[in-house]
Amino acid sequence: MAFSNLDYLQAFVTAAEVGSFSAAARKLGKAQSAVSTAVSNLELDLGVELFDRSQRYPKLTEQGRHLKDEAALILERCQILQHKADGLHREVESSVTIAIDENLLVSQWNLVLDRFVERYPHVNLHMLHPITEGALELVTKGEADLAMVCQQESMPDKLKIHSLQRQQVRVVIAPSHELAQNMPVPDDHPSLHRQILVAESRWFTHGHGNYAVDVWTTESVLTALYLVEAGFGWAVLPNPIVEQGLAQGSLVELKMETLESAWYTSTDLIWHASRTLGPAAQWLWQCIVDEVKASKATP
Repeated sequence: MAFSNLDYLQAFVTAAEVGSFSAAARKLGKAQSAVSTAVSNLELDLGVELFDRSQRYPKLTEQGRHLKDEAALILERCQILQHKADGLHREVESSVTIAIDENLLVSQWNLVLDRFVERYPHVNLHMLHPITEGALELVTKGEADLAMVCQQESMPDKLKIHSLQRQQVRVVIAPSHELAQNMPVPDDHPSLHRQILVAESRWFTHGHGNYAVDVWTTESVLTALYLVEAGFGWAVLPNPIVEQGLAQGSLVELKMETLESAWYTSTDLIWHASRTLGPAAQWLWQCIVDEVKASKATP
């Protein structure tokens, strides 16, 4: 068996999906006779009857039901092949890698990811989640095209920076913890209790002096959240991570006499100064920047 025209498959699948040859013709922008002929030719090529035409509307036969999904899969694979060929013609990269600081939530960028999928459906997107220093190293080594990180005091000259937005961080603790029983506490009291520290984070240097003597460190902001909620210590964590716990009562903000318990830190978009971003990575960069601008403009 051999058939040479993908239009036959398209006519078959569309007619099966919409329920009639006339509706398929309207959807495909063709004459009904062209759709009917294409299906008939496919039946001849395959040697099976795909539709029962004895009623007013054609109905898939048992053989047709078995073959419909296979035909749809062939059409989908052909479309993917064409997209990839088009991408090669336009020199679109096959994949984009973005390193997102462990302290930042991917869910904040759902709209950007939706748009990326729509624009580049067959470009693989690799999302890595190191801590800030690791994200910068990945870009420096060329192992990531872009990185989103919390603002750093210094940055290697070879990296370029675009400031995205400010993110609030809070000092939080479990409501059952000793420090939470009589707030506001003296400014030096947190240093006498265990701190849960996200490794390499710089947030607590914001006017709070030295870290606590007793420190547990983790590379995962979610692990830090769990440890704080379980009462093992206090921590400085991004607001998007803690806002649900604050609302539900599993966390409270640790109030101090004069020091702030909440402040803002910036988020930066990083890329390598000497490497040209491919079309997909460049588009993703611009989409992230545009989304931040739009969110700032929304009251």
